[in-house]
Amino acid sequence: MIKGNGLTKEYNNTVLFKDISFHIVHGEKIALIGRNGIGKSTLFRLINGLEQPTNGTIELVHEKLAYLTQEFDFPENTMIGEFLEDISRDNHDYWRTEKIAGQLGLTIDPYREISTLSGGEKMRLKLTQLLYDEPTTLILDEPTNHLDIIGIQWLKKFLHSFKGTVLLISHDRDLINDVVNKIYEIDQGILLQFSGNYDDYVNQKQQWIENKELEYNRFVERKKKLEILLHKAQVGIIRSRSGNATEAAKKRYDREITQREVKQYEKKAYSDINISGSVHSAKLVLKVEGLNKAYGDKKILDDISFEIRGNEKIWLFGENGMGKSTLVKCILGLESHDSGTIKIGENINIGYFEQKQKPMEDEEKLIDYYMKHALISYYQVPSVLNKYLFTKDDLIKPVKLLSPGQQARLKFALFAHRSTKEEYQLLILDEPAQHLDIETKEIVERTINEFKGAVILISHD
Repeated sequence: MIKGNGLTKEYNNTVLFKDISFHIVHGEKIALIGRNGIGKSTLFRLINGLEQPTNGTIELVHEKLAYLTQEFDFPENTMIGEFLEDISRDNHDYWRTEKIAGQLGLTIDPYREISTLSGGEKMRLKLTQLLYDEPTTLILDEPTNHLDIIGIQWLKKFLHSFKGTVLLISHDRDLINDVVNKIYEIDQGILLQFSGNYDDYVNQKQQWIENKELEYNRFVERKKKLEILLHKAQVGIIRSRSGNATEAAKKRYDREITQREVKQYEKKAYSDINISGSVHSAKLVLKVEGLNKAYGDKKILDDISFEIRGNEKIWLFGENGMGKSTLVKCILGLESHDSGTIKIGENINIGYFEQKQKPMEDEEKLIDYYMKHALISYYQVPSVLNKYLFTKDDLIKPVKLLSPGQQARLKFALFAHRSTKEEYQLLILDEPAQHLDIETKEIVERTINEFKGAVILISHD
């Protein structure tokens, strides 16, 4: 059992969440959702004891936690075998670590350096370390960020088979629908709890919003009536038997309005986001013939041929390491190819969103960073970034302190802004929704869908 009692967390006088409580029963599978930067990872760190709440307590009863963070920290220049030996050194049961790794589908070459592993392989190696201690609760922060489609299918099966409690932060709607039986959402500093999966949540959240609106309207109506009552008492239109009608009306107003204030729920929604550009339906956008590419003896692209005309939208998918990003880099001229031809149509301007962009370590405040890179005035930045739900408090944060999801949202904002200065006829998008929360993902989906040019989209969603 895991209990949170009246948890509040503040950073530099900014309240992430206030007075939230929860009770997690052993065996539940729960997804924690909410917009980027709202405090989801912070709550996980509190549960794991890596940070302390400003107020409130966390109680663990007969639970052993295993925490998988978004980024994996492995010793430098270490081979897989060395790492697995270190895990089991005290108990001298290296065979057990090998068995766990095998069950997780990790093919073990003990002499292979960890730095050469893919993101999915690193995640399985980290899970091997965590499962060795036989945890009763798994806490996973964005586990699908490192996985291809096959890896995500594997993760679903693994989470279904795990007998303990699962808490996960994920923006993968399909994963949430398939795995969880309860949804927690941090929304405007409070924790909302819903039963069922993501589809159930959507319906329940809409009903919750409607109920909040009804509650607020009743409060406003009651407030108006009591204000009229108080005014009448003050001007002597009504009198009480005790002769102090004004005092009685003030006490009632304080009891029913001031002490029981109901705030209106304000759903902050994205403004329309457009990427400018279009192309004639018959126009040749891109033609690739007989493309070959190898790294040493490893052939990545083998006689690839295709063409794109008009506003075709193409999904390019496959396992990690199969050459998807290599193909688009060859198209863009960022990498050379060994043989074959690549022809880009006349007057085709390409917009490229690159996968695995490095975390931003800039000390600049967000408002200064965006002004410099978007080439707009200081006074234009707040209204532009408000479209992407950055608050006034966000604008004065150093860019490096934004959450990974907020940084991803910022990169997409800059990408979309560039299209206002130069229209695109072809978008090449390599995992554009990685790290983005569900609501932002849906905006990106709609933006791509409404784009009137051609699209090559690499995505595991």
